[in-house]
Amino acid sequence: MKKLILLIFISVLACAVISALIIIDSTKETPGKVAISYYKAIIEQDPNAVYNMLSKKDQQVFSIERLRQIFLMSDKPILISIGKEISGKIRYKILSEDKNEAGVKIDMEIQVPDLRSRLEDLFMILFSGRSETDIKNGLKKEINNIFANGDVSYSRVKKQFTLVKESGQWKISFENLQKKK
Repeated sequence: MKKLILLIFISVLACAVISALIIIDSTKETPGKVAISYYKAIIEQDPNAVYNMLSKKDQQVFSIERLRQIFLMSDKPILISIGKEISGKIRYKILSEDKNEAGVKIDMEIQVPDLRSRLEDLFMILFSGRSETDIKNGLKKEINNIFANGDVSYSRVKKQFTLVKESGQWKISFENLQKKK
């Protein structure tokens, strides 16, 4: 009887450990998740997030100050608001992950909402002469209506990202990874 209880206890303990490992593994940052987060940070105009996802070598090329300047060129709160609304509607598909000793090359398809057929409606809100807050709210409402009606087609864009592992984290790298033969 004691052996049976011990066997049951060990089985339950083993299941708990395996479950914990599966949960930890599913929350782990993969190269694909990092590439998607990086693209979202660009769409949402978040220079701090973009900078933090760059490799150390690329952080020397693109300083946080330089990234902020780049993002300030399009620092229109209304455009940022549209970007954030649309960001959640973008679809991402990892086509391939090619790993080698230097890192990972990700081929990704990004499906971006094509709102060209609705530009007139969006421009009417933009140039309505209302306050900035009312314009943001109007744009948000109109974009949500467009998606609620299912009246959206998507444009497909293919992007390639290179990632390297630094201090246990995947980072975006603009260096070309060469496959070693």
